[in-house]
Amino acid sequence: MPPASQPNPGVNPFVRNALAISVSAKEYRFLHSHAQQYPSIHGRLISPDKFEAITRSKNKYNEAAVRAALRVFLGSGASLKLLNFIIGRISKAPAQEKVRTSLLRSPILRLSAALSLMVLLHRLLHRFFVKLRANLRTDEAGPFRERNPRISKALTSRYAPAVGASLAGLAMGICTVDQLRISLALYTITRGLEALYNVMDEKGWLKNKPSWFGGWLLMPVSLAQLFHAFVFDREFTPTWMARLILRLSPTYIHARPDTLPAEFHWPEKTEIVDSIAAIAKLRWPKFRLASWIAPKLRHSSRAPPSQFRFHFGTVLHVGGIYMVGAECETMAI
Repeated sequence: MPPASQPNPGVNPFVRNALAISVSAKEYRFLHSHAQQYPSIHGRLISPDKFEAITRSKNKYNEAAVRAALRVFLGSGASLKLLNFIIGRISKAPAQEKVRTSLLRSPILRLSAALSLMVLLHRLLHRFFVKLRANLRTDEAGPFRERNPRISKALTSRYAPAVGASLAGLAMGICTVDQLRISLALYTITRGLEALYNVMDEKGWLKNKPSWFGGWLLMPVSLAQLFHAFVFDREFTPTWMARLILRLSPTYIHARPDTLPAEFHWPEKTEIVDSIAAIAKLRWPKFRLASWIAPKLRHSSRAPPSQFRFHFGTVLHVGGIYMVGAECETMAI
Protein backbone atom coordinates (compact mmCIF):
# COMPACT_ATOMS: atom_id res chain seq x y z
CA MET A 1 0.00 0.00 0.00
CA PRO A 2 1.57 3.35 -0.98
CA PRO A 3 2.31 5.75 1.86
CA ALA A 4 -0.17 8.52 2.49
CA SER A 5 0.78 11.77 0.85
CA GLN A 6 1.67 14.65 3.13
CA PRO A 7 0.08 18.11 2.94
CA ASN A 8 1.59 20.37 0.34
CA PRO A 9 4.19 22.49 2.17
CA GLY A 10 3.93 25.24 -0.44
CA VAL A 11 0.32 26.09 0.48
CA ASN A 12 -0.36 28.84 2.97
CA PRO A 13 -1.73 27.31 6.24
CA PHE A 14 -4.48 29.92 6.33
CA VAL A 15 -5.61 28.96 2.83
CA ARG A 16 -5.41 25.26 3.69
CA ASN A 17 -7.58 25.72 6.80
CA ALA A 18 -10.06 27.86 4.89
CA LEU A 19 -10.42 25.16 2.24
CA ALA A 20 -10.72 22.41 4.86
CA ILE A 21 -13.55 24.09 6.78
CA SER A 22 -15.34 25.15 3.59
CA VAL A 23 -15.76 21.79 1.85
CA SER A 24 -14.60 18.24 2.55
CA ALA A 25 -12.56 16.17 0.11
CA LYS A 26 -15.56 13.95 -0.65
CA GLU A 27 -17.78 16.95 -1.34
CA TYR A 28 -15.11 18.54 -3.53
CA ARG A 29 -14.84 15.35 -5.57
CA PHE A 30 -18.60 15.41 -6.09
CA LEU A 31 -18.56 19.07 -7.15
CA HIS A 32 -15.56 18.47 -9.42
CA SER A 33 -17.36 15.67 -11.24
CA HIS A 34 -20.40 17.89 -11.87
CA ALA A 35 -18.23 20.80 -12.98
CA GLN A 36 -17.23 18.83 -16.08
CA GLN A 37 -20.41 20.12 -17.72
CA TYR A 38 -18.86 23.60 -17.69
CA PRO A 39 -15.42 23.40 -19.37
CA SER A 40 -14.54 27.02 -18.60
CA ILE A 41 -14.89 26.35 -14.86
CA HIS A 42 -13.61 22.78 -14.85
CA GLY A 43 -10.30 23.79 -16.41
CA ARG A 44 -9.48 26.15 -13.54
CA LEU A 45 -10.16 23.66 -10.75
CA ILE A 46 -7.48 21.54 -9.15
CA SER A 47 -7.84 17.78 -9.19
CA PRO A 48 -9.63 16.03 -6.30
CA ASP A 49 -6.45 14.13 -5.37
CA LYS A 50 -4.48 17.36 -5.09
CA PHE A 51 -7.26 18.97 -3.05
CA GLU A 52 -7.25 15.99 -0.69
CA ALA A 53 -3.47 16.21 -0.35
CA ILE A 54 -3.68 19.92 0.46
CA THR A 55 -6.44 19.60 3.06
CA ARG A 56 -5.23 16.37 4.69
CA SER A 57 -5.14 16.78 8.46
CA LYS A 58 -5.13 14.72 11.64
CA ASN A 59 -8.04 16.73 13.09
CA LYS A 60 -10.72 15.82 10.57
CA TYR A 61 -13.36 15.62 13.28
CA ASN A 62 -12.71 19.16 14.49
CA GLU A 63 -12.68 20.48 10.93
CA ALA A 64 -16.00 18.76 10.23
CA ALA A 65 -17.48 20.24 13.41
CA VAL A 66 -16.38 23.77 12.49
CA ARG A 67 -17.62 23.25 8.93
CA ALA A 68 -21.06 22.17 10.17
CA ALA A 69 -21.25 25.12 12.58
CA LEU A 70 -20.37 27.62 9.84
CA ARG A 71 -23.02 26.16 7.55
CA VAL A 72 -25.63 26.38 10.29
CA PHE A 73 -24.64 30.00 10.96
CA LEU A 74 -24.85 31.05 7.31
CA GLY A 75 -27.93 28.96 6.53
CA SER A 76 -29.94 30.08 9.55
CA GLY A 77 -28.98 33.72 9.04
CA ALA A 78 -30.00 33.68 5.38
CA SER A 79 -33.22 31.80 6.17
CA LEU A 80 -34.23 34.27 8.88
CA LYS A 81 -33.49 37.23 6.61
CA LEU A 82 -35.59 35.68 3.85
CA LEU A 83 -38.39 34.86 6.29
CA ASN A 84 -38.51 38.43 7.60
CA PHE A 85 -38.60 39.73 4.04
CA ILE A 86 -41.49 37.42 3.08
CA ILE A 87 -43.45 38.25 6.24
CA GLY A 88 -42.94 41.96 5.59
CA ARG A 89 -44.25 41.55 2.06
CA ILE A 90 -47.38 39.58 2.89
CA SER A 91 -48.15 41.31 6.18
CA LYS A 92 -51.23 43.50 6.15
CA ALA A 93 -50.04 45.55 9.09
CA PRO A 94 -48.92 49.13 8.34
CA ALA A 95 -45.22 49.55 7.75
CA GLN A 96 -43.28 50.66 10.80
CA GLU A 97 -40.02 52.52 10.93
CA LYS A 98 -37.09 50.18 11.39
CA VAL A 99 -35.20 50.69 14.62
CA ARG A 100 -31.48 50.63 13.95
CA THR A 101 -29.57 48.31 16.26
CA SER A 102 -25.90 47.50 16.48
CA LEU A 103 -24.59 44.39 14.78
CA LEU A 104 -23.88 42.63 18.07
CA ARG A 105 -27.46 43.22 19.24
CA SER A 106 -29.07 42.02 16.03
CA PRO A 107 -31.60 39.26 16.89
CA ILE A 108 -30.87 37.38 13.66
CA LEU A 109 -27.11 37.44 14.21
CA ARG A 110 -27.41 36.33 17.83
CA LEU A 111 -29.83 33.53 17.00
CA SER A 112 -27.62 32.26 14.17
CA ALA A 113 -24.55 32.46 16.41
CA ALA A 114 -26.37 30.58 19.19
CA LEU A 115 -27.46 27.77 16.86
CA SER A 116 -24.02 27.39 15.25
CA LEU A 117 -22.23 27.48 18.61
CA MET A 118 -24.63 24.88 19.98
CA VAL A 119 -23.85 22.54 17.07
CA LEU A 120 -20.10 23.06 17.52
CA LEU A 121 -20.13 22.55 21.29
CA HIS A 122 -22.37 19.49 21.03
CA ARG A 123 -19.95 17.74 18.68
CA LEU A 124 -16.85 18.69 20.65
CA LEU A 125 -18.35 17.83 24.04
CA HIS A 126 -19.73 14.51 22.81
CA ARG A 127 -16.34 13.47 21.47
CA PHE A 128 -14.61 14.65 24.65
CA PHE A 129 -16.86 12.62 26.95
CA VAL A 130 -16.64 9.55 24.70
CA LYS A 131 -12.84 9.64 24.90
CA LEU A 132 -12.94 10.37 28.63
CA ARG A 133 -15.26 7.42 29.22
CA ALA A 134 -13.00 5.12 27.21
CA ASN A 135 -9.87 6.25 29.09
CA LEU A 136 -11.49 5.84 32.50
CA ARG A 137 -12.38 2.24 31.70
CA THR A 138 -8.77 1.24 31.05
CA ASP A 139 -6.52 -0.50 33.59
CA GLU A 140 -4.31 2.57 33.94
CA ALA A 141 -7.28 4.52 35.35
CA GLY A 142 -7.87 1.94 38.11
CA PRO A 143 -6.39 4.10 40.92
CA PHE A 144 -8.59 7.03 39.91
CA ARG A 145 -11.70 4.83 39.94
CA GLU A 146 -10.81 3.57 43.42
CA ARG A 147 -10.29 7.09 44.80
CA ASN A 148 -13.41 8.55 43.16
CA PRO A 149 -15.99 5.78 42.79
CA ARG A 150 -19.02 8.03 42.36
CA ILE A 151 -17.42 10.34 39.83
CA SER A 152 -16.03 7.37 37.91
CA LYS A 153 -19.42 5.68 37.85
CA ALA A 154 -21.03 8.83 36.46
CA LEU A 155 -18.34 9.45 33.83
CA THR A 156 -18.19 5.82 32.68
CA SER A 157 -21.94 5.53 32.27
CA ARG A 158 -23.13 5.04 28.72
CA TYR A 159 -25.32 8.12 29.15
CA ALA A 160 -22.38 10.35 30.09
CA PRO A 161 -21.56 11.49 26.51
CA ALA A 162 -25.18 12.37 25.77
CA VAL A 163 -25.68 14.20 29.07
CA GLY A 164 -22.37 16.03 28.74
CA ALA A 165 -23.09 17.05 25.17
CA SER A 166 -26.45 18.44 26.26
CA LEU A 167 -24.54 21.25 27.98
CA ALA A 168 -24.22 22.73 24.51
CA GLY A 169 -27.79 23.94 24.93
CA LEU A 170 -26.45 26.70 27.18
CA ALA A 171 -25.27 28.40 23.99
CA MET A 172 -28.88 29.51 23.48
CA GLY A 173 -28.17 32.10 26.16
CA ILE A 174 -26.65 34.20 23.38
CA CYS A 175 -30.05 34.46 21.76
CA THR A 176 -32.14 37.48 22.68
CA VAL A 177 -34.73 36.99 25.41
CA ASP A 178 -37.95 36.79 23.45
CA GLN A 179 -40.83 34.42 22.83
CA LEU A 180 -38.67 32.15 20.67
CA ARG A 181 -36.54 31.11 23.64
CA ILE A 182 -39.66 30.44 25.69
CA SER A 183 -41.15 28.32 22.90
CA LEU A 184 -37.90 26.36 22.50
CA ALA A 185 -37.74 25.79 26.26
CA LEU A 186 -41.32 24.50 26.35
CA TYR A 187 -40.68 22.21 23.39
CA THR A 188 -37.44 20.88 24.88
CA ILE A 189 -39.00 20.24 28.28
CA THR A 190 -41.94 18.41 26.72
CA ARG A 191 -39.73 16.20 24.57
CA GLY A 192 -37.43 15.56 27.52
CA LEU A 193 -40.34 14.43 29.68
CA GLU A 194 -41.53 12.19 26.86
CA ALA A 195 -38.08 10.61 26.50
CA LEU A 196 -37.82 10.15 30.27
CA TYR A 197 -41.19 8.40 30.39
CA ASN A 198 -40.21 6.08 27.51
CA VAL A 199 -36.90 5.17 29.18
CA MET A 200 -38.61 4.44 32.50
CA ASP A 201 -41.17 2.30 30.71
CA GLU A 202 -38.48 0.33 28.83
CA LYS A 203 -36.47 -0.21 32.02
CA GLY A 204 -39.50 -1.72 33.70
CA TRP A 205 -39.66 0.92 36.41
CA LEU A 206 -43.35 1.50 35.61
CA LYS A 207 -44.41 -2.14 35.43
CA ASN A 208 -46.54 -1.76 38.57
CA LYS A 209 -48.26 1.38 37.38
CA PRO A 210 -52.07 1.46 37.63
CA SER A 211 -54.13 0.64 34.59
CA TRP A 212 -55.42 4.21 34.41
CA PHE A 213 -51.85 5.62 34.28
CA GLY A 214 -50.97 6.31 30.67
CA GLY A 215 -50.59 8.81 27.90
CA TRP A 216 -53.75 10.66 28.91
CA LEU A 217 -51.67 12.36 31.61
CA LEU A 218 -50.11 14.42 28.83
CA MET A 219 -53.51 16.03 28.22
CA PRO A 220 -53.26 18.61 31.06
CA VAL A 221 -49.74 19.60 29.96
CA SER A 222 -50.84 19.84 26.33
CA LEU A 223 -53.85 21.98 27.20
CA ALA A 224 -51.70 24.23 29.35
CA GLN A 225 -49.35 24.73 26.40
CA LEU A 226 -52.26 25.48 24.09
CA PHE A 227 -53.72 28.00 26.52
CA HIS A 228 -50.29 29.62 26.97
CA ALA A 229 -50.03 29.91 23.20
CA PHE A 230 -53.56 31.33 23.02
CA VAL A 231 -52.60 34.18 25.35
CA PHE A 232 -49.04 34.91 24.19
CA ASP A 233 -48.80 33.47 20.64
CA ARG A 234 -52.29 33.38 19.23
CA GLU A 235 -51.07 33.03 15.65
CA PHE A 236 -49.73 29.57 16.55
CA THR A 237 -52.96 28.46 18.23
CA PRO A 238 -55.45 26.33 16.30
CA THR A 239 -58.26 28.56 15.05
CA TRP A 240 -60.96 26.25 16.32
CA MET A 241 -59.56 26.33 19.85
CA ALA A 242 -59.34 30.13 19.96
CA ARG A 243 -62.95 30.40 18.81
CA LEU A 244 -64.02 27.77 21.34
CA ILE A 245 -62.39 29.57 24.26
CA LEU A 246 -63.81 32.95 23.29
CA ARG A 247 -67.28 31.54 22.64
CA LEU A 248 -67.52 29.57 25.89
CA SER A 249 -66.14 32.27 28.19
CA PRO A 250 -68.70 35.12 28.09
CA THR A 251 -68.54 35.48 31.88
CA TYR A 252 -64.83 36.30 31.83
CA ILE A 253 -64.46 38.03 28.46
CA HIS A 254 -67.55 40.20 28.15
CA ALA A 255 -69.10 41.26 24.89
CA ARG A 256 -70.11 44.86 24.24
CA PRO A 257 -73.21 45.74 26.31
CA ASP A 258 -76.25 46.68 24.30
CA THR A 259 -76.88 49.74 26.50
CA LEU A 260 -73.40 51.18 26.04
CA PRO A 261 -73.48 54.39 23.96
CA ALA A 262 -71.77 54.23 20.59
CA GLU A 263 -69.28 57.00 21.44
CA PHE A 264 -67.67 54.80 24.11
CA HIS A 265 -65.03 52.38 22.92
CA TRP A 266 -65.36 48.73 23.88
CA PRO A 267 -62.40 46.47 23.11
CA GLU A 268 -62.62 43.30 21.11
CA LYS A 269 -62.20 39.98 22.87
CA THR A 270 -58.74 39.53 21.39
CA GLU A 271 -57.71 42.95 22.70
CA ILE A 272 -58.70 41.89 26.20
CA VAL A 273 -56.55 38.76 25.92
CA ASP A 274 -53.66 40.85 24.57
CA SER A 275 -53.94 43.14 27.61
CA ILE A 276 -53.66 40.11 29.89
CA ALA A 277 -50.49 39.06 28.07
CA ALA A 278 -49.08 42.59 28.29
CA ILE A 279 -49.62 42.77 32.05
CA ALA A 280 -48.13 39.29 32.51
CA LYS A 281 -44.99 40.25 30.56
CA LEU A 282 -44.54 43.38 32.69
CA ARG A 283 -44.79 41.29 35.87
CA TRP A 284 -46.77 44.14 37.42
CA PRO A 285 -47.59 44.69 40.22
CA LYS A 286 -46.23 42.54 43.03
CA PHE A 287 -48.91 41.39 45.43
CA ARG A 288 -49.74 38.47 47.70
CA LEU A 289 -52.75 36.29 47.15
CA ALA A 290 -54.75 36.48 50.36
CA SER A 291 -57.24 33.99 48.96
CA TRP A 292 -58.13 32.32 45.69
CA ILE A 293 -59.46 35.65 44.42
CA ALA A 294 -56.76 38.27 44.01
CA PRO A 295 -57.40 41.95 44.71
CA LYS A 296 -58.46 44.20 41.88
CA LEU A 297 -55.58 45.85 40.08
CA ARG A 298 -56.18 49.48 39.29
CA HIS A 299 -54.77 51.41 36.39
CA SER A 300 -51.58 53.40 37.01
CA SER A 301 -48.70 54.83 35.04
CA ARG A 302 -46.80 51.54 35.24
CA ALA A 303 -49.61 49.48 33.76
CA PRO A 304 -50.04 49.07 30.00
CA PRO A 305 -52.43 51.56 28.40
CA SER A 306 -55.87 50.13 28.89
CA GLN A 307 -59.32 51.18 30.01
CA PHE A 308 -59.89 48.04 32.01
CA ARG A 309 -58.94 46.43 35.25
CA PHE A 310 -58.58 42.72 35.75
CA HIS A 311 -59.46 40.15 38.38
CA PHE A 312 -56.62 37.65 38.43
CA GLY A 313 -56.90 34.22 39.93
CA THR A 314 -60.24 33.37 38.35
CA VAL A 315 -60.71 30.00 36.73
CA LEU A 316 -61.97 29.53 33.20
CA HIS A 317 -64.07 26.41 32.69
CA VAL A 318 -64.28 25.33 29.06
CA GLY A 319 -65.65 21.93 28.12
CA GLY A 320 -64.79 20.38 31.47
CA ILE A 321 -61.25 21.84 31.43
CA TYR A 322 -60.13 24.27 34.12
CA MET A 323 -57.68 26.93 32.99
CA VAL A 324 -56.39 30.11 34.56
CA GLY A 325 -58.14 33.10 33.11
CA ALA A 326 -58.95 36.72 33.84
CA GLU A 327 -62.03 38.87 34.16
CA CYS A 328 -62.26 42.51 33.16
CA GLU A 329 -64.51 45.39 34.07
CA THR A 330 -64.84 48.91 32.73
CA MET A 331 -63.09 51.61 34.69
CA ALA A 332 -64.21 55.12 35.38
CA ILE A 333 -61.90 57.41 33.43
